[in-house]
Amino acid sequence: MAHIAILGLGNWGTAVARMWLLDGHQVKGWTIEQEVYESITMNQINKKYLPEHSVEGLEVTMHLNEAMNNPLAVVTGPTIAPEAASGVMTTALVASEDESVAKKLAETLTTQTFILHPASDPAGAELWGAFKNVVALTCGLVDGLKLKGTLGGDNLKAAIFMAGFKEGCILLPLLGAKAEVAFGPAGLGDLYVTATSPYGRNRSMGEKLGTGLTLEQALEEMHMVAEGVRAARMFIRRAEDENISTPFTKAINTLLDGDIDAEECCRRIVALN
Repeated sequence: MAHIAILGLGNWGTAVARMWLLDGHQVKGWTIEQEVYESITMNQINKKYLPEHSVEGLEVTMHLNEAMNNPLAVVTGPTIAPEAASGVMTTALVASEDESVAKKLAETLTTQTFILHPASDPAGAELWGAFKNVVALTCGLVDGLKLKGTLGGDNLKAAIFMAGFKEGCILLPLLGAKAEVAFGPAGLGDLYVTATSPYGRNRSMGEKLGTGLTLEQALEEMHMVAEGVRAARMFIRRAEDENISTPFTKAINTLLDGDIDAEECCRRIVALN
């Protein structure tokens, strides 16, 4: 049995807590949301984010110092939370600067349905974890355009996906990621599921924008945070600071600024390939 602290109890943090609780580990979770704290404490469910699944046995706190224990590691990968919580076989990356820690965590925390692979590049895992949301947001535009009956479709989504992955492979190593991260669970795997799954909140956000909603209107309709918006802003700033050309990221930021519509954004990206 391991003693595990999970920082953040959104849908994924809650799902992974449930998997490790069911596997016999002692888990403590930290949240900044009062309603999440009260729901888990009183009813042993996270009513806001994962209401269909019990997290009986989960200790919860709103004080970060009460949750912190051993060295931190990053867990990321193609992990749709409701599926993982339901027992769908899922793979992910566990990354720590100390590779022996990552290997020990992968060995200890892998379950029958949650398979962890060790890595020694937490910074790269986090960079891809953020950038994949930008690509998913942009792929979602295609789904919105399809709902409008215009140029959306799988052919266009494939072109968008390819352009986003290509830019990530160029940009993220320049920001500190190891190149090989792109081809594992934290890179291509996470990118694929987030960009295509109907459960992906960043893809869903992009879909709303693709139907013609403004950024403000789309954000108002979102129940959970769509990190792709903030990530797109962050990556364009980082790229400009480093004088790196990022036409894919620039196109989605131009859309978010309200200067072009979804169709024009997609046309600009397709022209890159």
